[in-house]
Amino acid sequence: MLLDGRYYELTYLDKQLKVPETLPLANKMVESFQIKSDMVLPSI
Repeated sequence: MLLDGRYYELTYLDKQLKVPETLPLANKMVESFQIKSDMVLPSI
């Protein structure tokens, strides 16, 4: 993922047999973090 020239990496790990069950939930979580270009992020 790229945001303002910064690279963010998300990692999804689970037991192989659980992936079909848990991957849809992980995808929903990623989709919920949509970044909008007009969003102002606080500086650290």
